[in-house]
Order: sequence, then structure tokens, then C-alpha cells
Amino acid sequence: ELSSLLEEAKRIAGEKDAVNLLKKVLRSYVREKKTRVSTPKRHTRYVPTRLARDVKQRDEFRCTYVGPNGVRCNQKAHLEIDHVRPWAKGGSSHDIDNLRCLCRMHNLFVAKKDFPTFWAGNTGELSNRDNV
Repeated sequence: ELSSLLEEAKRIAGEKDAVNLLKKVLRSYVREKKTRVSTPKRHTRYVPTRLARDVKQRDEFRCTYVGPNGVRCNQKAHLEIDHVRPWAKGGSSHDIDNLRCLCRMHNLFVAKKDFPTFWAGNTGELSNRDNV
């Protein structure tokens, strides 16, 4: 089986010398393995668990939305990590200063303001009030 694989590989690669073919294959394999590093991609929506925990602790485990009247939301349930500068607009998921806690309602409210064309005609769970 090995002999037939080697012969077919020599034919496909156009290489007559088995030693040179094996060197090429091994170099390619090693180069491929070296470049495969399991680090997170630079621009990803994923917020590392440790960072999400730090954001929640910094924000005192409550929504950080402040309404037009200057009152901060007191919701402590259904918290979500939100990007201050949206990820879709180049915001980072690895910068603690770009992350905040918002309750589900305020996260959707902010998304509606940030992406009005997406929400056009789609009211979802949000009311039409601007002073949520």
C-alpha cells in the first residue's frame, strides 16, 4: 500500500526521487502545523469568560444604562455584555473599556439606535418610547 501511495504521489507531484518528495511533504506538513496556533482571532465577538466576569464586577452586577433623566437602570437580572462601540463597527471584544453590562431590554434599545436600518419595521420586544 505504501509503495502504491508513493508512486501515485510521485506522479502527482512530478517528482521522480522519493527522498525529495518526502522532504517536500514533510516541510509542508511542518509549516502547516506551525501556523496552526489555537489563539483567538483578533476580531471576534467572543468575550473571554474572565473578561466578562471582570466587566460584571466593575459594573456592580447591574445594568449601566443611564436614561435621559440621569437615572441609572437598577436591573440586576438578564444582564448581557454589550460593546460600547459595536463589534460590527470595529469594536473590540478584548478591551474592557469597550464592554459594559446592559439588561436585555436596554441592550436591544441600544442596538435599535446603533442599527436603525436593521430594525426598520421590526419593533421586536422594544417599545417606541425614546426614554426607556
